[in-house]
Amino acid sequence: METQKMQNENYTNLYTIIANSTILFMLAYIFVYSFPLIATEYVATKYGIDIRFKNYTIEYLTPNDSPLWNKDNIIAIFAVGPAITFFMSFFFWYIAYELRGTKGLFKLFFTWVYILAFNLTFGGLIAGIVTLDGLLYVFNWSGLSPGLALILGIVSGFVLFFIGRASKVSFLRAAYNRDWILMPRAQIIFKLRVIYLPYFIGSLVLFAVGFPAHSLFYLLQIATLIIVFLPTMSYYSPDEIRLSKIKNKQYLAFGFIILLILHFTILTLFVKL
Repeated sequence: METQKMQNENYTNLYTIIANSTILFMLAYIFVYSFPLIATEYVATKYGIDIRFKNYTIEYLTPNDSPLWNKDNIIAIFAVGPAITFFMSFFFWYIAYELRGTKGLFKLFFTWVYILAFNLTFGGLIAGIVTLDGLLYVFNWSGLSPGLALILGIVSGFVLFFIGRASKVSFLRAAYNRDWILMPRAQIIFKLRVIYLPYFIGSLVLFAVGFPAHSLFYLLQIATLIIVFLPTMSYYSPDEIRLSKIKNKQYLAFGFIILLILHFTILTLFVKL
């Protein structure tokens, strides 16, 4: 009877862990995405550039040949978003580092936040090189050579790979039970539930609701997360993580679900006002 009860709990935990991490992935993505969107809208309006929101992205209504456009405001408008996410990357990485002894969903949320902030910065640069959009637009107006942009793209790939190596421990520390990550196979299963499936499911849900726009730039930007996740596949000794064996029982993160709904609703109302 006791064995059957433990099997039922583990079966339930499988779906609860996936659901919780998926919720945190989507909340972190919307949270990180909101700041550069609002900052870009503010700077564009300050320079008198007419805009409108379309599918949670900014569409510029001021014609390209308008005298309102000049080199300085083009750089300011298109650089403020990446600058915000660059700052957020290291700020939330620092917070996650300070919470290194913390376990569970709170730790997992900040792990997703700093990873997605780094991805919006460096993954966005890689996507921009392919689509000639995003931060590459700033580089072109700044007079930087295409060769330098390519080098920065390669460096960005290495940065994302390094972030993946560093974040592997953060994801494993989100485990509630040392037994879940004790053996290599157990770690793979745990990371499948906490990293890979939430990324895949969360990305599909965001795509389904049109967040953000269905453009090649944003699809490539979120696809570059694969670079981050590649180094997380390797095994890491649980002894170095210092997890203790505690209760197996997992609960659905209703508080984070409410935050996700509220944040998405507020952002939706913001872009429609």
